[in-house]
Amino acid sequence: MNKLTKRKYKAHHKLLIILAICAIGLFTSVGMFGVVETSDARYAEIAREMLESGDYLNPTLLGIKHYHKPPLTYYITVLGYSLFGITAFAARFFVQLTILVQLVFIYLLSVQLFNSRKSAVWAAVIYFSFPIVLISSRNLTTDPYLATFVILSMYFWVRYRKSAISGYLYLFAICLALGFLTKGPLIFIGPLIFAILYNHIQPSNAKFTLHHIFSLLLFVLIAGSWFYLLIRQNTDFLKYFVEHHTIDRFATNDFGRGKPFWYYLAIAPAVGIPWLFILPFLVYKNWEKIIKDKLYVLLGVGIVIPFLFFSVASSKLVPYILPLFSLFALVLAQLIEQFGLSKTQYYLIVAYTILIALGGLLGAVLPLDFNIPLVVLFLSVVTLLALYLINKFILNFSSRVIHTVFAASLFILLSSGFILSKNQIEVNSTQPLAEFILQNKLNENEILVYNKRLPSVSFHLQKSIVSIYDGNNDLNREVQFEENRQWKQNLVNLKSETELDRLKQIMEKKKTVLILYKNRIPDNRKWLLDYYSHSKDYNKWQIYY
Repeated sequence: MNKLTKRKYKAHHKLLIILAICAIGLFTSVGMFGVVETSDARYAEIAREMLESGDYLNPTLLGIKHYHKPPLTYYITVLGYSLFGITAFAARFFVQLTILVQLVFIYLLSVQLFNSRKSAVWAAVIYFSFPIVLISSRNLTTDPYLATFVILSMYFWVRYRKSAISGYLYLFAICLALGFLTKGPLIFIGPLIFAILYNHIQPSNAKFTLHHIFSLLLFVLIAGSWFYLLIRQNTDFLKYFVEHHTIDRFATNDFGRGKPFWYYLAIAPAVGIPWLFILPFLVYKNWEKIIKDKLYVLLGVGIVIPFLFFSVASSKLVPYILPLFSLFALVLAQLIEQFGLSKTQYYLIVAYTILIALGGLLGAVLPLDFNIPLVVLFLSVVTLLALYLINKFILNFSSRVIHTVFAASLFILLSSGFILSKNQIEVNSTQPLAEFILQNKLNENEILVYNKRLPSVSFHLQKSIVSIYDGNNDLNREVQFEENRQWKQNLVNLKSETELDRLKQIMEKKKTVLILYKNRIPDNRKWLLDYYSHSKDYNKWQIYY
């Protein structure tokens, strides 16, 4: 076995160990807490209703059609339910798996771009250690799946450009199509910019052939399948999706997610700590060499253009920029291998890790409003021990730094599950409410939720609930695609006298349970409480029965 092959197997062995450790961190605590409002609960409940109804064309949320996103995330989640039952673990299972897939293909993409297996392993570790990646692993959303298809499409384009093998072109098209079925046109922003720029720096024997036409047709066939079926069902759907869920999301604040232009500039360092604090210094110190390297320029532009796009867009949430962090990881790993880190940067990272571990240590022993379980104390001690061993036995300075942050990230990931499980009400999971309802055999009653959209209640009870609309915009549902009035069984509009009378009939004829948020009920609605003789207080939430 020659030296090149030995290095290859050594890198693969390291990657497998890292993947195994990451898998333990990801899967160990992901099911310890219930689904969390809003996004996590929303996607979990839509998939549950899809499995229950058997309608895989028309997603519903609390019994009303919900076409805000294409359906691939729901399909994947339904598969999780089919394997493990309807649980929070099952809802998030494939999110953990997709992050492991991301790590593998970040490694492979880095090898293709920089031909260095050492920096490729580092790129995977750095990506995993970004707080935004850890946060995305704890929530069921479209963003981890979109990020996966972005990474895969970039990798397959690089392979196609280098080898001219048409199979990679088809895989590129399939990944773009699956990304489109995940989050619509957003899939184009990263991969197409990357592909165009990469074409300028990578000579290729690939010629325009019928394979390009066939791959385009394959993309259209897969990406357009769900949209075509819905347009056949209702021709208004195309206008609705393009205008309301594509253009309006970019240009307006209709969804209540408007943030200033500089929002991501402020938030990115926080969700990229500590690496995005180090990156500017690495770039500044080595600017003259970096600007002459076409790959660095490619990756830099591939980050900046999408970053500006998301900054200009009106609708902003932290996970939207998750796909950019794969490129950050590639750049950081190669810069660290090529130019190294200073002792100051090393000490800052060690201090960061110690502070995180000590934070868990103190949180577990000090009296706080937030419940920190004692297991976090144990994890803090293990992290500090790992920090000592890393600095004692890993001789390579840069590798020592990367492993230090990796240890801190594992501590955050493992601790988060235990902390979230002990503070479910505080983090907006209604699982304790559902457990109370089930333990007291109230689940056969009609469950009413006043002026809040709470899919997590429906998910945890695995039954339909009735939402009472009294001005909350979240319950101002889109019903233009409903074909009958069955949806009214799940939504009562108190602004309508007819609907108000209907609610009174429900409460008089059926046994009901009423859930309130922070006892926020106006004086003219307090008659609702007259139907109940008992209550249970959960700080944010009150149950009347």
